[in-house]
Amino acid sequence: KVTRDDDRIEFEPLAANGSTGGWLLSINRMDPIPVGGFPAENGAMTPQFFHTAGPDRILQTPPNELNREGDDDIPRQYNGFFNFEDPGGYEINPAQRNAIENWFEKFEDVLYDDNRWLDPVNGYRRYVDTRDFIDYFHLHNLAKQGDSMALSLFPWVSSRDRKLRIGPIWDYNLSAYWTDPADELFYRDDRIWYPRFFEDPGFMREYIDRWYELRRGPFATSNLISLVNKHRRQFTSELAARQGLSSQAWSTELGEMKTYLSSRTSWIDAQFFQPPAFSHPGGTVSTQFTLTISNNTGEAGIIFFTLDGSDPINGGGTIYTRPISLNATAHVRARVRSTRGEWSAINEASYVTGTPPGPGDLVFSEIMYHPLGDPGAEFIELLNINPVKALDLALVRFAAGVEFTFPVGATLAPGERIIVVRNRSAFEAVHGPMPNVVGEFQLDGALDNSGDHLTLLDTNGRILLDFSYGDDPPWPESADGDGDSLVLIDPLANPNDPANWKASTKKGGTPGK
Repeated sequence: KVTRDDDRIEFEPLAANGSTGGWLLSINRMDPIPVGGFPAENGAMTPQFFHTAGPDRILQTPPNELNREGDDDIPRQYNGFFNFEDPGGYEINPAQRNAIENWFEKFEDVLYDDNRWLDPVNGYRRYVDTRDFIDYFHLHNLAKQGDSMALSLFPWVSSRDRKLRIGPIWDYNLSAYWTDPADELFYRDDRIWYPRFFEDPGFMREYIDRWYELRRGPFATSNLISLVNKHRRQFTSELAARQGLSSQAWSTELGEMKTYLSSRTSWIDAQFFQPPAFSHPGGTVSTQFTLTISNNTGEAGIIFFTLDGSDPINGGGTIYTRPISLNATAHVRARVRSTRGEWSAINEASYVTGTPPGPGDLVFSEIMYHPLGDPGAEFIELLNINPVKALDLALVRFAAGVEFTFPVGATLAPGERIIVVRNRSAFEAVHGPMPNVVGEFQLDGALDNSGDHLTLLDTNGRILLDFSYGDDPPWPESADGDGDSLVLIDPLANPNDPANWKASTKKGGTPGK
């Protein structure tokens, strides 16, 4: 179930006075009576829930009361409520509850204010992780999941940035994979805050761009079909028979699901102004590589591109006239501008012309997994132990432990160190600005204080580093919250041997040294 946990949704709990920390809610049916009966732990005599005022900014539904007919309070479904999950409704105190409800009041005051909501600094995006809501809607819309915009949602606010998120998905038994795949482009987009989000042209552009990005990866038809086949191997015909399905019926169900996924994604593709096509999907290429960009969108127009990762829509693009010769690593982004003045979705890929790292070129040289103060001061340091080669780390990525992909321009000379941090501000509060900090791993990701497994992959998905650390002896105990980091003793020795690690000689660690 969706809960606050180091391995599920990770955030610091809401303080007793509501001033710091995050919280987890659910949009669901009303909480059941507590196991011990009423009064609950916090003295409550009824289930505890609330609604928000919605677009008209008038709250018609008082706290802990059922929806009033005809109002626009959120959630609107008659049996849907904002329930308190963490802290729970039978434990939450008045200060915590006021903090949560006041936060939503401020958020919606901005969201539904026509003069403020699109402000780039103080608009609604200050309160919302739009990518999280976009990904959630794509997953919901792909499956046409009947409940997911009304029940079984888990909105939560991070303790880090106090932004609202809505993943992960949960309870998809009403996914409509057997329905018509070629209808309802925005399935149930009239729920919660989505009607307002989709009024924002910037949100819509981000939504469409993200669709095609997913189609180049997780939502690629070949990947979706392979996922079905993978689960088919786990859910055998014998198991299907126990559910009352014959082998033929089970085979038919699987075939229909594959057909639905293929048809639905293709149909959605055709509803938007598609991106231009690249002759190569990206990755490691030679210095003589030439990229061709084609306008296969069906719309007459001009292709604009950039090589530095900026968006051509912002005015810095170059008109594409002939194939592009790349003699240096580049992040290419391209759009078509139609003769009607409309911009297509974006296509983008990185092309690495430098020397990518191979097995034996890199080591994890220092890890701060449990800082003494702010947990945002976590960091991972990598060292180039190749004696002669400078390494191009562009598109090298962590696949376990944390989520981070090295950007274009991330290079590492022999003997040089590079640092990935959890939160740059928290890191700099301890160590000051450092030029070899290359970026932040996923905002709400974190290294596990009780031990973790780190995997680093090259641009082709091959393992470069596979490492696990612990917090119990023989691992240095002072690295577990006493202010020290883990420091590798011998870069050429086995990194998975705890004897090859020591505690740092300086509190806070010695990143970059």
